[in-house]
Amino acid sequence: MDDKKTPIESPDQSEAAAPTMHTFEALRIIEKLSTGINPLSDEPLAPKSLCLNQDIQKALQVTVPALQARMRWI
Repeated sequence: MDDKKTPIESPDQSEAAAPTMHTFEALRIIEKLSTGINPLSDEPLAPKSLCLNQDIQKALQVTVPALQARMRWI
């Protein structure tokens, strides 16, 4: 048998130490992206931004109420 560990069995320390994002912060970012705003700069996204793709916009817009529901549940 091979004694090598996969990342799932033995996560890299940098991955294990990564801080978790709070739902409120995730919601803020998703809401901004879904309205075409860069959440880091509060400026409009570039016209060719991947986040402005029609399917991605639909996915982001579905995510907003799901995160809002999670916040109400919490």
